[in-house]
Amino acid sequence: NRNGEFFGVNASGDRILFFVDSSKRMQVQPFVTACSGLQKSLATLDRKQQFLVILFAEDSYPMYFPRVLDTLIPCTPENQRLVNAWLREQERSLLGRAKPDAALQLALAYRPSTIFFLTGGGVEGRVLGDVRRKNSAGTQINVIGVNVSDGEESLRTLAQQNNCIFNAIGPKK
Repeated sequence: NRNGEFFGVNASGDRILFFVDSSKRMQVQPFVTACSGLQKSLATLDRKQQFLVILFAEDSYPMYFPRVLDTLIPCTPENQRLVNAWLREQERSLLGRAKPDAALQLALAYRPSTIFFLTGGGVEGRVLGDVRRKNSAGTQINVIGVNVSDGEESLRTLAQQNNCIFNAIGPKK
């Protein structure tokens, strides 16, 4: 078991999925902060670990969208460079409301050992129940809230029901 670290939250495992809010509420600095943290986190992984990034707003956007990967990829320097370039392209298209429901189910379908869920707001109660039912593999879901005040309790609950950590970063709105 290897480790990965994202905004002060540690995780173990060989399959790390980064699930990042790209909705309108993440415009400008919060998304830049998320991407910077993601780059640092990828640097903590080794080549044998695999990763995938999924952005979500009203829909989900797995990395390299519109080309879609059907599996996680090795954390090589080349793959890190490619995903960093892709993330820079996405900075221009932060639109819509955050609807993590279906995208979070997609993230679980990749069967990662750990999900780092970074968002600028809470989740609805039905999402908590859906995740609890769909997470039969026991995937760790660590939650990072960026500038969150409204909805923080739901994010804490999501992390707790998956025996994981919630970490708040940035000022609360």
